Amino acid sequence: MEPAAWGKVVFYGPHMENFIDAKALLDENGSGIEVSSPEMIAERAIYLLRDPAILEEYGLRARETVLKIKNAAERHAQIISRLMK
Repeated sequence: MEPAAWGKVVFYGPHMENFIDAKALLDENGSGIEVSSPEMIAERAIYLLRDPAILEEYGLRARETVLKIKNAAERHAQIISRLMK
């Protein structure tokens, strides 16, 4: 999610089992691109670099994705704290 926080497009591979929530957020907002080979990364990167408007749009959506979950850890800690009382 670090690239998304900086407003950059996020490329990720097909094996996201340990990051299923992050993948779902990126997919939901259309801010990530799944790639399955080095050739596919190059193809997608070249496509985006040739169209700065689309590249910028991906970056904006990625940043919006991160802003949606901003302070999520703090909110979860507050909920847990209330439940423990």
